[in-house]
Amino acid sequence: MAKSINPTTLKRPEEFFTSPKESKMMEEAKRQISESESGVLDQDQLREQEDWSHLANKVVGAEDS
Repeated sequence: MAKSINPTTLKRPEEFFTSPKESKMMEEAKRQISESESGVLDQDQLREQEDWSHLANKVVGAEDS
């Protein structure tokens, strides 16, 4: 005997979006990204690199003058 097939019900957009389910997908993705990069990006090291880069540009600029 063949299985009975449930008919598909069609909904209008207004009916579909009347009771949306809450999703925390974006928050979870941001959390996972920040956790995976937490060991990679050291704020103190980034600051030191910025300082040295700034000083290097000043020294090179002073030599040209």
